[in-house]
Amino acid sequence: LCKITDEDIIEGIDSSTLNIVTFDEAKNEYWYLGKFFNGSTTLGTANDLTADNTIVIQQFSVTKGNTRLLILADDKIVHDFTPNESNQEYSLNNLQGDISLIVAGESANFEVFFYVK
Repeated sequence: LCKITDEDIIEGIDSSTLNIVTFDEAKNEYWYLGKFFNGSTTLGTANDLTADNTIVIQQFSVTKGNTRLLILADDKIVHDFTPNESNQEYSLNNLQGDISLIVAGESANFEVFFYVK
């Protein structure tokens, strides 16, 4: 990302909206589609993530602009998921404090489909 810094992401600049959001709470599945996305926002289960969870990113595709999908724990970036790579997993078992899944982008079109186990 060129203009959005790590500090901006950690401080939580919510300057954009996601166009389409669907989720199935019973299965802990979430799908996000961002069009012309600028800024950063917390995705889905941010308040529900604990050290007992694993996040499975089934799809993270970026078709335009810059996009980061990352995990914050106690205001520190602890993991970045790789754009345009499917079936990525990250276990939260060594993390403490507030844990969030964040998307940040600049002029971005992207799609994220994930579940929490």
